[in-house]
Amino acid sequence: MKHHLAIITVILLAPLLASAQQPATLHHPEALYAHAMELYDKEKFTAAQREFEEVQAHVDDPYREIAVNAEYYAARCAMHLFHKDTRERLVQFVHDHPESMHIRTAYFELANYYYSRKQYRNALEWYDKVEAAKLTVEETNDYHFKRGYSQFKRKEYSAAKQSFSHLIDEPNRYYAPANYYYAHLAYMDGNYEAALKGFRLLESDENFATVAPYYITQILFLQEKYDEVVSYGPSRIDSARVKKEHEVARIIGESFYNLQQYEEAVPYLQQFRDSQAPKQRQDHYQLGFALYKTGAYEEALDAFNLVTNADDELSQVATYHMGESYLKLDNKKYARNAFKESSKYDYDRPLQEDALFNYAKLAYELSVNPFHEAIRAFEQYLEDYPTSERRDDAYAFLLEVYLTTRDYQAALDALDKIEEKDIKAKTAYQLSAYNRGVELFLNRKFIEARSYFMKVDTYNIDPTLTALAEYWMAEILYREKQYDQAILAYREFQNDPGSFDTEYFKEAYYSTAYAYFMQKEYRNAQTAFNLYLNSKPGADDKKMNDTYLRLGDCAFVAKEYNTAISYYDQAIALDKFDTDYALFQKARSQGFKGDDVSKTNTLEEIIRRYTKSSYLVPAKYQLAETFFKMDKNDQAFVMFEDIIDNHSGSPYVKKSLLTMGLIHFRRGAYEDAIASFKQVVEDYPQDEDSQEAQARIQDVYVELGRMDEFNEWYEQHVPTGSVAAQDSVNYRAAENKYSAGDCEGAITAFTSYIQKFQPGIFGINASYYLGECLFQRGDTEIALNNYLYVIGQPTNQFSEPALFSAATITYEAGRYDEALEHYQALERVATFDNNILEARIGQMRCHFQLGQYDQALTYCDAVLADDNSPEYILKEAHFIKAKVLLSQNDVPGALLAFRKVDQMSTGKMGAESKFNIARIIYNRQEYTESEEEIFELIQQYPSQEFWKIKAFLLLADVYTGMEDYFQAKATLQSIIDNVQDEGIRAEAIAKYEAIVAIEQGASEGVEEDMEIEVGGEGGETPGQSEQDLFDGEE
Repeated sequence: MKHHLAIITVILLAPLLASAQQPATLHHPEALYAHAMELYDKEKFTAAQREFEEVQAHVDDPYREIAVNAEYYAARCAMHLFHKDTRERLVQFVHDHPESMHIRTAYFELANYYYSRKQYRNALEWYDKVEAAKLTVEETNDYHFKRGYSQFKRKEYSAAKQSFSHLIDEPNRYYAPANYYYAHLAYMDGNYEAALKGFRLLESDENFATVAPYYITQILFLQEKYDEVVSYGPSRIDSARVKKEHEVARIIGESFYNLQQYEEAVPYLQQFRDSQAPKQRQDHYQLGFALYKTGAYEEALDAFNLVTNADDELSQVATYHMGESYLKLDNKKYARNAFKESSKYDYDRPLQEDALFNYAKLAYELSVNPFHEAIRAFEQYLEDYPTSERRDDAYAFLLEVYLTTRDYQAALDALDKIEEKDIKAKTAYQLSAYNRGVELFLNRKFIEARSYFMKVDTYNIDPTLTALAEYWMAEILYREKQYDQAILAYREFQNDPGSFDTEYFKEAYYSTAYAYFMQKEYRNAQTAFNLYLNSKPGADDKKMNDTYLRLGDCAFVAKEYNTAISYYDQAIALDKFDTDYALFQKARSQGFKGDDVSKTNTLEEIIRRYTKSSYLVPAKYQLAETFFKMDKNDQAFVMFEDIIDNHSGSPYVKKSLLTMGLIHFRRGAYEDAIASFKQVVEDYPQDEDSQEAQARIQDVYVELGRMDEFNEWYEQHVPTGSVAAQDSVNYRAAENKYSAGDCEGAITAFTSYIQKFQPGIFGINASYYLGECLFQRGDTEIALNNYLYVIGQPTNQFSEPALFSAATITYEAGRYDEALEHYQALERVATFDNNILEARIGQMRCHFQLGQYDQALTYCDAVLADDNSPEYILKEAHFIKAKVLLSQNDVPGALLAFRKVDQMSTGKMGAESKFNIARIIYNRQEYTESEEEIFELIQQYPSQEFWKIKAFLLLADVYTGMEDYFQAKATLQSIIDNVQDEGIRAEAIAKYEAIVAIEQGASEGVEEDMEIEVGGEGGETPGQSEQDLFDGEE
């Protein structure tokens, strides 16, 4: 360690020791100057500068030659030492000594100083003062190159070219870079032969061997010497690393492309694509077209997709080839969108025409667009190209669209624009009108449906369609409860020759029978039902089951009990639905024919098998009454007690009390009899059974001889005779008006009765009938008050219908909590299966509307389990269940329920369900499956505009998820172009702009730096780069 320190000390002290050892003579200016020059020549610039400055200090006259020389060399020392004051020293020297012999080199050194600092403007100012002829050969070469480069950087290209020309012929230190810049300037001037000559000279140069191939291939390409490019370029890329290799690859690929050698072009174009260099749309197009020509359609589409973001001819051609590529891949849906986009551009009119025709044809074949685009496309084609050779084909396709489209309204709108319709157009019109009518009918829009069925006869091309329209109009009349007119309409349909071979000819018997049945014309109904049976031996079992029930009812009303029993037995044997009703009616028939034993057996079967049936309590009551009739009072008594104890809300309770009173009376249990009869009067004061109970109480008291007690009770609980008589007269007058269908008169009469007699003997009846008339008139809230009065009384014959009406009114008014209470009460008191079902349906809906999802699910399941639920109710129950399960994040359960709705529906619920199916699958990132569901939605629900548009928005998200931005944008553009709703359009525009932003981010690249080191003194010449060739002023 000590040895090392000693060496360092000697090194640090050496300059001082040298100075101390200098002889005294060196302090004379001439000797000191000579010694300084010796140090300068030895490149000991620090010591030399110090001695040159010492010479200046010892000379009194600054303009003496030795002082001037010392000042000059001191400045040069500063330059070699990169001192900050170099420029100031040289400038000062030039200023102070313009006549010095060192001025020529001072100019040169000052210029070099500025050059080394890239201050090219200042450098040129001093280079221009240099007399090159007085420079050495080496200095002259420096002068020409540095001056030329400074001119190049100042964009003085002609002057730069002249400067470099001095260095390009004979070998020198700047031979290669000078040739490089000279060739490049020739390249810039378009003098490609001169440029090519220069760059070929550089192919073997160490510094430029990696650069020259780029320029050579570029020049050959610009000279359209494509054969030479593909002969020269590939070997250069393969043999060594080449600057801008990706660009060379692009030029080679494009040359093969121009020679139509697409297979050879592809790998080079792909190499350029895979680089980080910025790409032009033309680059993507050429790669796409080359791939297309070689049959690589999937890859071609990826490339074409990057071309379509501008409004120009390139986009038109690219989208057209995308359409062709999709067709090659048998993807007509995507091809349609591509041809549609291509048809929007008019840069190439023949190509535009072909694209529009292809688009229209594919839109017709697919029918999966929600905006009726097949119709619009063919109409546009015929309008834009009226003299086209394919005009007849387009018109034929258009008529086929009208005939086959499921968007019947769009077809009718289009057909209405054709003033002179030929036979095919008329056929399409008739079919579209019929199908639109059926569509509206199935969605229960009967008034609108009728208007379309009436249009079917506008062009009676197909008699069968005209007849079928008559059938559906008859069905509408039936649903409007215009039964007489419906019967006439069914008859008119069956008399139409076009109806004979239709499936609905025999159905008309069934519907006619029901129209008679609803009007209580049972004999005519029986005839029509039998016609249906005889004409449809292969009818479905459920309808056969129903027909047997109704035939049994008709025979029952006609007191043809054996016939009735026969029909009920056939319904029981089928056992499809309402078997409990068939058994109950069979028991009644057995009773009316005097076969009480069979009746009791049948009733006991109901009680045993159908413990949840709405006929359970009526069956128990009928059984009890039959036992009573058969003098089996003990058995009757047990059954009546069962009803009273276990079915307290049933209207059969008061009837059971009445008969139990009679049993007590027969047994001599008079007090028990009085108690039973009094309970009826006191609990049901406004019920008609109350009057019978009063009479029975009087009979008991007469039997007991306790008339005073009876009179006292009677005065307390029963109106006086005159008041009762007035009550009855006023009520009967009002009831007569109601029975005659005079609702306005009945409203006035019932209102007067209720106001006059409070409470009236017939107050319940009057309130209910008043409510019915007010409801019919549309005064629903006033009607509700009357229903509520009926509901507030003990269970009576009107409790059930009043609860149903009250529930209906409050539900439709949006008061779901009130409606729920009424539906719950209805379920408790209902004796008819259809009202029990209605109560459960209502509870299902109310719970859902109130957000009580667990309860809603319970009633969904109850409705779904009921055999009497019609299909449209089953569909609604599945729909509510699906939405509830989705809200509870039970996605698999929701998906299953939505699929059931989709399978059952053609309307709004089905479309919304299908949308939710597609969205659930999209959220799983199963994009292809989601896309399929969306297209199915559009095909299955052509009239559901809202959900079709929502599905198209989702479809854009699907394509975005697939990174198929072209299809996503095409889908969104369809929405933007066709939808009027500003909210939806805004959403589509936002999605579109987001995709454009994604595409722009993906298209950005990084240009490769092209750094080329060239010779220079002491690092004075900066590294040259490709960017330097285009830089402006420093």
